[in-house]
Amino acid sequence: MTYTFDWVSPVAPLAWDSVQLRNTDPYGDHLRPLYNLQEDVAVDDATDPVSAEDDEWRFLWQDLAGSLEVDRFALVAAEAEQLTGCIRFLPKPLSRPRFGAWSLEQHRTQNDADTLWIGAAGVDLLGYEQDLPRMMMMMLIEEARRRGFKRLQALAWSDVPVYALWGQAFPWSVYEATGFRSIADTTGTHLHALPDMLAGHHGGIVQELATVQLERAILTPDTAEQFAVVECPLQ
Repeated sequence: MTYTFDWVSPVAPLAWDSVQLRNTDPYGDHLRPLYNLQEDVAVDDATDPVSAEDDEWRFLWQDLAGSLEVDRFALVAAEAEQLTGCIRFLPKPLSRPRFGAWSLEQHRTQNDADTLWIGAAGVDLLGYEQDLPRMMMMMLIEEARRRGFKRLQALAWSDVPVYALWGQAFPWSVYEATGFRSIADTTGTHLHALPDMLAGHHGGIVQELATVQLERAILTPDTAEQFAVVECPLQ
């Protein structure tokens, strides 16, 4: 399988927004560079909030991307001009923790500009079979070194790919394979997503995938909700 890669800049953030996905299910739109961008950006308290019913999310994401004072904020992967994966990243002072699994206070204990924080990260399930997460992570590590960062940090989810894809995150095994180490433990129990998946509330396909992946990783539903903040030293 031959993949192509592209670095996404704030100048043209919509370039991949409407590109066809290789696999739409499950959670295909979670691979788009702008999807849920507000989850990664340290939005100023004065920013007017919007809600899903306002139908303004897309405009908010575009405005947020345009406001970023960075050259690049995402890496995307494609196969045959179809989107297959995405990693977002920001200097830590511009970032925020995702889904509350890592508190803002903890997130900012090491909030210097020498740290590049990985936000949304995901590939489609075929990409997991083809080692795409590791390929993308190695590219990001080299990019971070080139830009002079001293470390990469991220919130690693458990090794249940469909669960991690729902959360726009990479599983711990991806980070372990590329030189990251755990620096703090945290949990996703408050999200209630994995129990819902196993109960079939996300659909039969997701239920089957989550069950099989749990067994393959030798995890229980409880242990699968344990996450870690991970770090890769670059110098």
